[in-house]
Amino acid sequence: MVIKKGDKLRKGMGKTDGSFKKGRVPWNKGKEISQKHRESLRKSHLGYKMPEKQKIKISEKLKKMFKEGKLKITGVAKKYHENPKNHHRYIDGRSYNVAPRRYCDDWKKIRELVLRRDNRTCQDCGISQEILGKWASLHIHHIQPFLETFDNSLGNLITLCPSCHRKEESRIERERRMVTA
Repeated sequence: MVIKKGDKLRKGMGKTDGSFKKGRVPWNKGKEISQKHRESLRKSHLGYKMPEKQKIKISEKLKKMFKEGKLKITGVAKKYHENPKNHHRYIDGRSYNVAPRRYCDDWKKIRELVLRRDNRTCQDCGISQEILGKWASLHIHHIQPFLETFDNSLGNLITLCPSCHRKEESRIERERRMVTA
């Protein structure tokens, strides 16, 4: 590429081969990406399947970095890693995901019954599955927490959208903390 007098170069570009002069940074470093641009990036990456070789290479590199101490568990994860009792899902030493078996063997059937009963709409805000679309699904919420009651009866289950479910779970957690404090 030949640069002539009057040609506009991108800010920060120092050489025609695309490299940068010492002390200069790319023109887009630190800039926020617009929502429209994020959406187009998301659409362009839909359906991309990472090759198995690449997955293996990444996992091996991460394992190596953990062994060498370059990667460490930090922040909130570190707090829970050091003492699992600090985790908000911890109840009497029972694992949240493993024991007892998460809900039950026929959970899919029960979930479908609750969704049909509630007409596939959130019972808090009224949003339907059609409005949520294929990107999000309705959640089934236990009114009385499952790990405390082991109750999967239809009377203890309600349909909520992901947003309302998060709010309800945080409200229950706040109440539980107030009782234990």
